[in-house]
Amino acid sequence: AAAAAAAAAAAAPPGQSASGPGPKPDPLALWNEFDTDGSGHMQPRELEALLKKMVSVAKPGASVTPKLFSKAISLIDSNKDGKVEKDEFMALFDDFYDMLTSDRPHPMAPMVLKPNQKVMVIVDEISGAGMPSVNAFGGCEPILEMRVVKGDPMQMEEGGIEEPCNTGTSVQTEVWNEQSDPKWKDCLKLKDAVNAADMHLQAILWDWNQTSNTGLADTSLTLTNALAGIEYAPQSKAKKNSFLWTLRNLFDQEATTSSTVKCSVTWVPMFKYTIEITRAQRLPKLPGSGQPDGSVEVRLRFGDPTKDIGFRADLGKDCLWSSRTRTINNSTHPEWNQKFELVAPGEIDLFLELLLWVQDLSEPIGHSILDMDDINELPPGLDPMPQLTKFSTIPGTKEVTGVAKAQVRFSVKHELVFG
Repeated sequence: AAAAAAAAAAAAPPGQSASGPGPKPDPLALWNEFDTDGSGHMQPRELEALLKKMVSVAKPGASVTPKLFSKAISLIDSNKDGKVEKDEFMALFDDFYDMLTSDRPHPMAPMVLKPNQKVMVIVDEISGAGMPSVNAFGGCEPILEMRVVKGDPMQMEEGGIEEPCNTGTSVQTEVWNEQSDPKWKDCLKLKDAVNAADMHLQAILWDWNQTSNTGLADTSLTLTNALAGIEYAPQSKAKKNSFLWTLRNLFDQEATTSSTVKCSVTWVPMFKYTIEITRAQRLPKLPGSGQPDGSVEVRLRFGDPTKDIGFRADLGKDCLWSSRTRTINNSTHPEWNQKFELVAPGEIDLFLELLLWVQDLSEPIGHSILDMDDINELPPGLDPMPQLTKFSTIPGTKEVTGVAKAQVRFSVKHELVFG
């Protein structure tokens, strides 16, 4: 097999095959061309030469990244013994052909905030100084609330702080007990902000008590100014704007001193994600259970799932969204063709986790993971990006024989959201 690989590489100009452009190759003929000894298996380097020829025939002059070739080979070499079996190659040929010959766009340039774009505003690194003494025994128990509001709060009676807020436009820190110079550890996320000219970011200082909080001071600035100059690039550390605000006193307007708040502000876009779970193949048969009854649970979550030990049925705040396909009974090659739509922020450390369930087991037998940075770095609004990945055993759970040979095909599309 190695001799055929070397001959093909020597005969073909860079980016083209010796036979020139042609239709989709016949997988059996392609395999036999490179498996000259008829052994029924190849080494990864021989398969790489085969795949390169496949691409050059389908798309003369095209190039495929080493990362993509590595992914393709790892999918076929499911048991990681360094050999690629013929039956595995034949079963996955159509998926590999689509994956290797599809046009993957280049990563987008850093995204500039657009008018009326829906974003999540992130406020952190929050500290205060000179908190007023308002309690009977002195001091206060400060809470800082951040709001996104329509209209200028500085022109409203008492800043409009008693007006109700919608979910996603208001969030507050934990209370600090009797602290004149608090340093809050909270990261505040406002998920329903719209970059419009009349939208403002308002900071409100409250004194906590058991019945109802007392408004002490506030300030505001336009959302456009708060986010000025910040571009979104998911693979890079987010830039932040830092502020030191002097608050307007609302509790004692004759006070001669003012409280200050220091914080950092940034943003990420809100995306509408469309996820389609197309099909799986080679699902394992459980002992004594016959053909598998398979479904896939889809989770959008924070934190790399490979760092978890054991299956976490309840992710709590780490899970932004989850859903599940219908169950396909008695099939090792189920086809779901099922779409899910959701809106979520394009944050870093966000992962799509596909959990494979079979029969009525109490936990999934495997999972497949996609780092959402790989999607979010692409220009939004493109056609869905097809994905082919394999399942693996969840760390800390019992391994099911054959799960490493199971693959899932799905696609992900993301679009900007405007308010």
